[in-house]
Parts: sequence; structure tokens; C-alpha cells
Amino acid sequence: ALLVAGVAIATPVASGGPLAAQGTEQAGEAIRAARGGGTILLCRHAITDSFQEREPVDYDDPSTQRRLDQEGEEQSRRIGAALARLGVPVGELVASPMDRARRTAELMLGRPPRIDAIWHTNGSDYSGPAREARLGALAMPVSEANTLIVSHIGTMSSVVPEARGSVGEGDCVVVRPTGTHHEVIGIVAWEAWLDAATPGAPARVPRAARR
Repeated sequence: ALLVAGVAIATPVASGGPLAAQGTEQAGEAIRAARGGGTILLCRHAITDSFQEREPVDYDDPSTQRRLDQEGEEQSRRIGAALARLGVPVGELVASPMDRARRTAELMLGRPPRIDAIWHTNGSDYSGPAREARLGALAMPVSEANTLIVSHIGTMSSVVPEARGSVGEGDCVVVRPTGTHHEVIGIVAWEAWLDAATPGAPARVPRAARR
């Protein structure tokens, strides 16, 4: 375990060889960076139900969308509690117009997010002005606290390719904006926030159970 600002942070033990160890190390680095502020936490929404939505979706009618299930709501609260326990400061809170993203953000921090449509792609075209706007948002320096954005895997992957195939529901990519671009610090699985906040009490669930 590491001791940072008086809080013991557990470092998960990797069991999957060198690549797993590298990922664990990067996650630990990302958590430490987030605790220091000045980063952007780009998170995928929490666990959802099995509703089959059709695109384009109606942002004004959540009944047409895939939404958080009970497990996802609890997951969101637990992530938020872990961030608070770790002392991760969050200033601006942003979410896509989709109910599952807005609800995740709200349950995590207990306050409504600012809705920004660039963080959901209504269709299958992830290029164009919206992607440029996303890149600009990730490059914009953050003063002191962190910015937390809740989005979707396709939209996230369009600006952070590392997210594709690596980010599950509730996981985050921690990036550092430089003013001209962003640098990926690491990917933090949602369970890693909990494990770091409560050393000795892992809160893992089987990946196969995550939709």
C-alpha cells in the first residue's frame, strides 16, 4: 500500500503477467494523479439494463433509451463514495444527454451535471466537428480540481483509442490536458477506485457479469 496525504492507497496485485502488471501500475498512477487534481476523468456510464434502443435516440424521452439498472445505480454511488474517500477533487461535472450518463454523474457526486451533446454520438459517425470539440475539451487545462465527464464507449474511443476494448461500464480513463492535446495517464477500472479507497476489502465483481 502507498501512503498519500495521510490516506493508505492499496496497490492491487496483478495476476495476469507483465501486461496485467503494467495495467495495474498505470491505474495506480492515474489514481494518484486524480488525487492531485488538474486531470480529466473520462468515464463510461455505469451498468445498464438490456433494453435494445434504436438510433437515433430521443434525448427527451428516457423510455426510448437503455438506462441504468439497480446494479448500475449502486455502482455509481459506490464509485462516488470511493472518490470522496480518496479525496479526489471534482470541479466541473459533465455528462452526455443520455439518461444513463446523466444519472451516473448525478449519483456519483450528488449534484446534476452540465449536459453536453458532444459526449454522445447519435448514430455511427464519430468524426466531424463534434469529435474536434471533444479533442478540444480534453486539451483544455484544468485548474486545481478535476473535470469528470460521463460518456459512452464509442464516443470515448473516438478521441481516446486506448478505451476501445479496455473500458467497461463504470470504468474511467484519466487524462492530463496540456493546452494543445491530452495525454493518457491510465485506465482505472471502477473496482480499482473502491479497492484503493478501502485497502484490504476488495470490491470486485466478475467481468463476465458486466454488460
